[in-house]
Amino acid sequence: MLEKNEPGIKGKVTNGDGKPVEHIYVIAFKSGKNNAATPNGSAGDKYIGITDTEGNYFIPLDSEGDFRIVARDSLGGSPDERSMFGTYSGNPIQTISFKRGQIIEGVNIVITQATSKKKQ
Repeated sequence: MLEKNEPGIKGKVTNGDGKPVEHIYVIAFKSGKNNAATPNGSAGDKYIGITDTEGNYFIPLDSEGDFRIVARDSLGGSPDERSMFGTYSGNPIQTISFKRGQIIEGVNIVITQATSKKKQ
């Protein structure tokens, strides 16, 4: 387990069978009117953590705001059909509201193989 007592977000990434997944990037995208959160990280403030062998992650944060949390097996570009991908969906707005100094735990994500529509 990652033992971090600094401010940030903690959680676990599992696959569809509930098994922990290691070496997954977990990205917190700051969302807002002029700071769109995108899965490929092309816009907005972002903070990154990586899962350990038990699927646990920690993302240190130093900025207040609402964050969309995304887990994926690689950085850059949009997920393709070979990618593992998932988003935090623990509440209806799918974001975490972070205030300076907080430690938010239990932000768990299930990842699955991404799908994409092929152009014909």
